[in-house]
Amino acid sequence: MLWRQRQELETVKVSPRWWGILIVLMALAQLAAGTMGAENFVAHSSLLTLLCGITLFLFGTEMLKRVAFPIAWLLFMIPLPSIIFYSITFPLQLLASKLAVGILDLLRVPNVCEGNVIYLANFTAGVVEACSGIRSLVSMLAFAVLMGYLLNLTVRSRWILALTSVPIALGMNAARIAGTGLAGNYLGARWAEGFFHTFSGWVLFVGSLGLMLLVVRLLRNLDINRTAGRLA
Repeated sequence: MLWRQRQELETVKVSPRWWGILIVLMALAQLAAGTMGAENFVAHSSLLTLLCGITLFLFGTEMLKRVAFPIAWLLFMIPLPSIIFYSITFPLQLLASKLAVGILDLLRVPNVCEGNVIYLANFTAGVVEACSGIRSLVSMLAFAVLMGYLLNLTVRSRWILALTSVPIALGMNAARIAGTGLAGNYLGARWAEGFFHTFSGWVLFVGSLGLMLLVVRLLRNLDINRTAGRLA
């Protein structure tokens, strides 16, 4: 993102702010506090604070405004705080189970769901924490926000793209769980828990990216048509 706007950044007036060093010191204190308190999110997010302080100290406020989004986007690389992660994960496990059961019902495959466990005739699929879809959801959100920025979509289109990434990620995760259940039921547990389980995750994630690119194309066409309509 910074490389794409390198020519614009060259024209920014450089006016260092001495008080940026205070933010650098605050970032170091944040890192120390997070490390000693074993709170990884606080420790890891200190990097963003540090980058802001260094930018202010060396280049000034105008430069920070130009690079604020690339720095903020790095939030997606930091794992969620444990209290938030676990409060979201279990509801997502239940939701993924219900969606997977819905897919199995559409395919007329007999099943019974109890919480996050799906019972089929010859296989039992447990939707564990790793199958909640939280990681693919965060990845899809990061991709959506990045594409909206790089393609200069309107604010409304960026919001639509980000919101669309949620059902796409959840739907694909449910399809993976249903596919795992089908593989285990008809081919045996060895197929469901081995190569298929890992490979299906890659395939469906690539499929999710494909759907996101389709949404991006539709939104870009809408933005172009809307702009053309105003000019007319």
